[in-house]
Amino acid sequence: PNSATSSSWEYRSNWSPSASAKRFNRLLLPLASVFAGLIDLAIGFVILVLTMIYFGVSVGWSLLYAPLFLIHGVILSVSVGTLLSALNVRFRDVKFALPFALQVWMFASPIFYPFDILSPTVQKVFALNPLTGVLLGFRSALFGSGFDWPQIATSILGTLVIVCISLFVFSRMEDDFSDMI
Repeated sequence: PNSATSSSWEYRSNWSPSASAKRFNRLLLPLASVFAGLIDLAIGFVILVLTMIYFGVSVGWSLLYAPLFLIHGVILSVSVGTLLSALNVRFRDVKFALPFALQVWMFASPIFYPFDILSPTVQKVFALNPLTGVLLGFRSALFGSGFDWPQIATSILGTLVIVCISLFVFSRMEDDFSDMI
């Protein structure tokens, strides 16, 4: 979600001529950036599965859950990207703060470390991060470990909140985009 989110917020700088068209659905612009990143993900996923097979890592039936977590990650990326693209049009300083915010978000997500090494108190705080459930679910699907369904449910709920907020903010600001660009 990091590269997808960081590219989808650049709504103003990359798409400004198209955004002023009256009959153009402006929500497609952040979506296009996220879906372009799926090609890289698909290639990387194929290489990962082939590497797992080559090194004898067992691929179980839990791998069938991976597309669900992929969809969850895409929805989260689109939502955050949509929110940030709308804020970037209105507040020009968003583009300067975003790389730092994404880096903090990356370290606040169990990407480079296992979630289990955190204390139970810290795990509860990290549970509020919607990306945590995506990563834990995807990791469990790949390696066949048990799913942490309460954490995944919390992540889905957090993602739905972000979807609602981003659509509300985007729709409220959308009419003024062509004037601000």
